[in-house]
Amino acid sequence: MEKAQETYVWTPAGFWIRAAALVIDSIVISLILAPATRGMPSYKDEHPVAFFFISFFFWGLYGALGNLFFQGSLGKKLLGLKIVDQYEGRKVGFWIVFFRDSVGRFVSTIPL
Repeated sequence: MEKAQETYVWTPAGFWIRAAALVIDSIVISLILAPATRGMPSYKDEHPVAFFFISFFFWGLYGALGNLFFQGSLGKKLLGLKIVDQYEGRKVGFWIVFFRDSVGRFVSTIPL
């Protein structure tokens, strides 16, 4: 007897639920970065490029670890969203997460 092949049906999340997840993640990142920069009140003003890269690094680390180990950041998990493989609905691998959260995030910050 042949085993029936399961098909995975997924629905991409809409704009507003993704935006809400981003707001939650922004609050979490702010709570992490605020104590880290407390002793440097003028650091952001004196070194804006360095501050950008530090913030970029924390956002990337936060997103990558969440996506790799938990299939989404805290904001996504609280709203019931999952990062999955587009073909089979499986957990995404390291290289996809790396590309998505480093190269993809960097390219998305470049103005048109």
